[in-house]
Amino acid sequence: MLPEFLSKENKRQMPYIGIIVTLVVSMFISISGSFVYLSQVSSVITFLLFIPTTLALVVFRYTKKRRKNI
Repeated sequence: MLPEFLSKENKRQMPYIGIIVTLVVSMFISISGSFVYLSQVSSVITFLLFIPTTLALVVFRYTKKRRKNI
């Protein structure tokens, strides 16, 4: 879902460009606002990351066959 250049890896298979971009964006957000603003941004992003997980659980519950516990 992200641009291909962000997944460029170094010799240790780490996406170093993605890490650098994340660092720069994080530093910009941390410098530009107060602690309250940072905590609000962090809460919203965490909430947005948990939505797909919760929806996947609901989808799996109703679409996959249940297995008996052994």
